[in-house]
Amino acid sequence: PTQVGGQPPSTKPVVVGINPVVTKAGEQINQNWITSQLEPAQTAGIAAKGAIDNIRIMKNIDFKTGFTADTQKNAANVLAAFGVKDAAKYAADGQIFEAKVYESLVDTLGKQKGPQTKADFENIQKTYVRLKNTPRANEFLLDVAEAKAMEDQRKANYYQEAAAMPSVRGNLSAITNAWQKISEKDSLFNVPLTDKAGNQYTLSQKYGIK
Repeated sequence: PTQVGGQPPSTKPVVVGINPVVTKAGEQINQNWITSQLEPAQTAGIAAKGAIDNIRIMKNIDFKTGFTADTQKNAANVLAAFGVKDAAKYAADGQIFEAKVYESLVDTLGKQKGPQTKADFENIQKTYVRLKNTPRANEFLLDVAEAKAMEDQRKANYYQEAAAMPSVRGNLSAITNAWQKISEKDSLFNVPLTDKAGNQYTLSQKYGIK
């Protein structure tokens, strides 16, 4: 068949120039992701590293004997890492510290989405109610706090590594979707923790949570 005028149809691919509007929009989406997702994840990851160090120190402290000046500093750093404002105000007393750790954990998890996060949220509440007013309550909350900090570090590392991959540089927001699929299957209660003797355990194992 021929076109009008008797010319055969062209078999060459049509070359379409890159739409500058589309390119600009893609750049803006990527920049928004960097500002709203990557940078907060990196900040949380840095805070998590300090929190883990302080949490492990707090695990070796007898809350009944009162908080020393050094203990209060460590306690304040733990609370600050979880977004508690004026953390130093709540770091002088073991019971107040415990209450603030619990409050910050349930507040953080309560704002997150996903069936696994919901299950973690409910398990933290149930287990804390069961252990409240016992020496194990603080131990439990510090274990949960450490597991949460380790997950924050893991997320920061994932975002950092994924953002550097050439295959996703054109659509950085896909990293968030990929992470959500990964994290939806994970539970804080299955994060491997290590005791003072170097033995690994999970919250599920230690506190009998299914």
